Amino acid sequence: MKRHFESGSKGARTWQARLVLGMSLVLAAGCPREERPEATRQAAQEVRSPAATKTPRDILLVTLDTARADHFGHAGSDVATPNIDALAREGVAFLQAVAPTPTTLPSHSSLMTGRIPPQHGVRTNGTFKLGEEEETLAERLKAAGWKTGAFVAASVLDRKYGLDQGFDAYDDDVGIAGGSGLFQYPRRDGRVVVERALTWLGAQAETQPTFVWVHLFDAHAPYEAPEPERSRYPGRPYAAGIAYVDRVVGELVAGYRRLGRYDRAAMVITSDHGESLGEHGEATHSVFIYDATQRIPLVLRGPGLPGGRQVETQARLIDVMPTLLALAGLEVPARVRGRDLRGLIEGSDQEEPAYIESWVPRLQYGWHELTGLRTGGWKLISGSEDELYDLKGDPREKENLFSVQKEKGEKLRGLLGKLTRAPAGEEAALELDPGTREELGALGYIWVDMSQVQEKPDAPLLDPRVGIVIQGRMDRADGLYTAGRREQAFELYRAVLAENPANDFAARRFGDLLVLSRGCEEAVKVYDRLLARAGSEDARGALLNLGRCFRSSGSPDRAMRWIERAAEAFPDDREVRQERWLILRATGRDAVVAREARAAVGEDALDGAAQAEVALAILTEEGEAAMVAYLESALEKAPESTELHFLVATHFLKAGRLPEADAAYRKVLALKADHEGALISLGRMLLDANRIAEAHALLEVQEGSPLATAKVLAQLAEAKARSNRLEDAVPVAKRAVDIDPGSVEAWRALGSIQLNRGAVSEAIAAYERALALAPKDETTRANLATARKFAAGAKASGR
Repeated sequence: MKRHFESGSKGARTWQARLVLGMSLVLAAGCPREERPEATRQAAQEVRSPAATKTPRDILLVTLDTARADHFGHAGSDVATPNIDALAREGVAFLQAVAPTPTTLPSHSSLMTGRIPPQHGVRTNGTFKLGEEEETLAERLKAAGWKTGAFVAASVLDRKYGLDQGFDAYDDDVGIAGGSGLFQYPRRDGRVVVERALTWLGAQAETQPTFVWVHLFDAHAPYEAPEPERSRYPGRPYAAGIAYVDRVVGELVAGYRRLGRYDRAAMVITSDHGESLGEHGEATHSVFIYDATQRIPLVLRGPGLPGGRQVETQARLIDVMPTLLALAGLEVPARVRGRDLRGLIEGSDQEEPAYIESWVPRLQYGWHELTGLRTGGWKLISGSEDELYDLKGDPREKENLFSVQKEKGEKLRGLLGKLTRAPAGEEAALELDPGTREELGALGYIWVDMSQVQEKPDAPLLDPRVGIVIQGRMDRADGLYTAGRREQAFELYRAVLAENPANDFAARRFGDLLVLSRGCEEAVKVYDRLLARAGSEDARGALLNLGRCFRSSGSPDRAMRWIERAAEAFPDDREVRQERWLILRATGRDAVVAREARAAVGEDALDGAAQAEVALAILTEEGEAAMVAYLESALEKAPESTELHFLVATHFLKAGRLPEADAAYRKVLALKADHEGALISLGRMLLDANRIAEAHALLEVQEGSPLATAKVLAQLAEAKARSNRLEDAVPVAKRAVDIDPGSVEAWRALGSIQLNRGAVSEAIAAYERALALAPKDETTRANLATARKFAAGAKASGR
C-alpha cells in the first residue's frame, strides 16, 4: 500500500496542514496518423508480423479504462488511433468483443481469472475484493518462471482489492484525494504509468520472460485530455481522451522496441468497459449493460498469431486469460470459463454466449440489478422488465422485441438463469482502508454495506431506466454546485432524496456538498441514515467529514465528538487519527499529540504524519538542532521518504535558508513528481523571491494536465499574471475554481487577476466567494476593500 499523508508548511508558516498529492506531468506532442498507400502498409505488416510458430518471451496486457469499441480507427472511427491501429494491422482485431460488466474492478477480475462475476464473486467497485482462492493469469505465469509487474492508473484498482495476486511488482501509487474527494480524482496520467512500467521492464534480464499489465485511465470522465488532442477534437472531449490514450500506447510500444523486446512480445489491447455518452439517458457508465458500455476493443498481436485479421465472431473479455496462457504453452485451469481465441481466429470455433451484469443499480442506488446475455446477434437484458434486442438490425438497442419474439426471449432467459446459478463463487466483501471511501466517491462510486442488501426485497425495486433520470438530476446538482449555484444544487438533492430515499449515493454526495460549504448542521441530518450504521465505511466517511466541518467552522469541541465516534469504530484508522491530532492542536493539547505520535512512530518508523508530529515536538522541547538531528537519523533509515525530505525542506524554508530549501524541495519532486506540497511550497518561494520565470517553468506543466490541482493552478495563474500575461492567466484561474470551488487560494487568485485587468465587478465577485469560504482571511478582506474602492471611484467619476 502506498498511501501518503504529508505534514508541512501552509504558506511558509504552519506545519500541521495535511497536504494533498497532485500530479505534475510533462506532456509530449501527439503522434500523427500514419498515411501510407495500402500496399505499402500490407507489406510492412507482413515484415513485422512475428512468425506464427514462435512462443512469446514477453506478454504485455494493456487495459484502456472506459474505451468504447467504436472509437478506434481500425473499427471505422474518425478518431486518430494510429498506434493501436498499427498493432491491429500486425495482429488480430476482434470487432465484437464483450465485457462482462460496466464497472472496472469486476471486469478486471474477470479478465485476470477468465471467469464471470457470479463465479469470482466481485460485483461492484469498492465493496468487493478478488478472493485468494481465485487463480489469476499473473499467478499462473509467475509459477512458470515469468517476472510479473502491474502498473495501474486509478485507486479503484488498488492492491487491497485483490488483483495484486501473482505480481512481483504492483505499482498502485496514484496519490490521494483531499477533502471529500468530490472534485478531485485519485488517478495518474498514462505517461507516468508507462514510465514506471518501462523502468521496471528495463531492470529485468534480457532473457527473462516478463508479463506486464498496464492500466490507463485517461479516457475516463471528466474527459480532460491534454493538448494537442484537446484542440483536435473540439466539442468531443471523450474522443480526445481516446486519442491521447493511443499516444500513450505508442510510447509504451516504442519502449518495448527500444528494450529489444517487441518482436518476441504478445501484446493485448483491450478495455474493461465502454462509455454511454448519453445513449439511453446514461452520461457515463456503470448502470446499464447496453452495447455502448459492453462492446470493447480487443487487439492481439505477437508470436503465435496471424497478422491483418479482423474477426466479426463474438469474443469475450474472459477469453483473454486462457488465450495468453495457451500462447505461452501453459495449461489453462479447469475452473476458467473463457476459452482460447485462436479457434475463432482460424474459423474453427463458433461463438460462445457472453454473460453481462450490473449490480450497481441495486447496490449503489437501491434500484433493480441488471443481468444479460449476448449471443447469436441478440441481446437479452433482465431487470424490472425483460428486454430483447436484435443487434444486427438495431445495433443501438432502441426497440425492445421481447413481446414480439417471446419464444426467443424465453429461451435466452433460461440460458441466462443457468449461467447465473452455477457454478457460483462466494462474494468477498472488503473492509476498506483509510481514505478509500473518499477516493471511491471521487470516482463516482459508493461503498456498499452488503448486510443491508436483501436477497428478496420487500417491495418492487425501481427500474434503472426510470432511475437514470434521477442520476441525471444528481449530475445536474453537482454541476450547479461547481458553478457556484449552491442553493439550487441543494434543492435538487433534497428533491432526489424525497423521491428516492433508499439512494445512499445521493445522501452521501449531498452530505459531502454540505460539508464543503460548511453546512455542518444540515449535513448531520442528511448523513443520518448513514451514521446509523456504526461500523460501515459510509458512517466512517460521514463522521470524518463532520469532524473536519466543525473544526473548520471554529467548533473544535463538536468536531472532537464526531471524531471520537469515528476513532471508537475505527481504532487503527490513520486518517481519523490525523484529524483528531489537528483538533487536539486547535485546542492547545500539543503534548497529547506528541505522546501519541511517538507511540505511532514506534509502531511504524515510516509513518510520515507521525514523524512530522514528533519532529514538531522535538523542536518545541529541545530546539532546532535536535529536530534536525532527528530528521537526519530518520532519513538514514528511509533515504527515499518524500515525507522526511519534505520536512527538511520546510525546515530550511522556515529558517530562511532558501538555497537549501530549493534543493530539498527539488529532491522531493525528483522522488515524486506529483507531490503537490513541494510544488506549492517551491512555487511560492520562487514567486516571493520574484523569480517569476522559474516559478512559471516549474508550474506550467500543470496547465494541460487533467490532474492539475486548484492550488497549483492558482499559483500558475499568479505566475502568468506577474509575467504580464493577464489574459492567459484568467482561464487558468477559472479552471482552478472549477476544479475546487472550495479553494480560497483559487478564488483569491482569480480576484487579483481580474482586478489587475480592470474587471472590477468580476474581481469583487471572486473576492466575495473567497471571503465567504474564509471569513477571517485578512488578505482577502483587504483585497476586497481595495476592489470596492476602485468600483466606488469609477462610479463617482462616471466611468
